Amino acid sequence: MKLHPMVPLAGLLIAVLGLGACSRPESAPTPGERLDSAIDKSKDAAQDAQRATGQAMDAAGTALNDSAITASVKTRLAADAELKMLDIHVETEEGRTVLTGTAPNAAARDRAEGMARAVDGVKSVDNRLEVKP
Repeated sequence: MKLHPMVPLAGLLIAVLGLGACSRPESAPTPGERLDSAIDKSKDAAQDAQRATGQAMDAAGTALNDSAITASVKTRLAADAELKMLDIHVETEEGRTVLTGTAPNAAARDRAEGMARAVDGVKSVDNRLEVKP
């Protein structure tokens, strides 16, 4: 049986077209796929914004808490008969309170530290008061 001369050529053409279809880029996403992608991106952006807001609120809360701690320590020192006349500076950062200034004796220095430690929220006290009689 003799084949028509066009049969091998037709087979080659089919093979070339078949391989060509394999390298064709994917079709454009459907409107539903685009909507799903947009929703996913919106969810990711919302989660990022929520994390950033939470971090900012934590930082603001820490700053407000530190201010309240400093105010409490100063109030306690001002209520003490011996310490109220002293120039004691109080600073608080992340619950760590620093006392600077002078004290007339070691007992006054230690009392100021004890009063600072007694304030809620104080994690530690760095007593830098100098004793100057």
